Amino acid sequence: MGRAALVGLVLLAAELLPACGGEAGLSPGEVMALAEAEARWADRGPVHYTLEVRRTCFCAPPSTDWAEIEVDHDTLVRVTLLATGDSVPRAEWGIRPPVPGLFEEIRTFHSRLLKDVRADYDPATGYPRRMVFTAGGDVGDANYQVEARHLVALP
Repeated sequence: MGRAALVGLVLLAAELLPACGGEAGLSPGEVMALAEAEARWADRGPVHYTLEVRRTCFCAPPSTDWAEIEVDHDTLVRVTLLATGDSVPRAEWGIRPPVPGLFEEIRTFHSRLLKDVRADYDPATGYPRRMVFTAGGDVGDANYQVEARHLVALP
């Protein structure tokens, strides 16, 4: 990791640490894992790519089906359902964000009244491969999971 990336990682961790601890925030280890993953993505993540994404929740299909997203410079340009090849209407693209949006979802989980998040990151590029969000109290239907796989860099 280069000096600039390391400085950025330390600054990001310092920014996130005050929100840590207790049930409402990320633990220091989770903050560091997130910061390291974001640094890997910033260093090695492609600018133009496809990624398969699925959200598992108490939602109706096709919002829970695997879809391939195409992203160019952090902007969604296409979302296609894998099972059918059908294009997803633009109004429904928001539940399948580009990689920076996945990081943001992890970082801000507590502001959506969720109790916990567990994330697993790709060791090479850092993108979140699996995120499990847990609601607090008796709100079981607010639990959900996001999975991402098969990152492909495009020219």
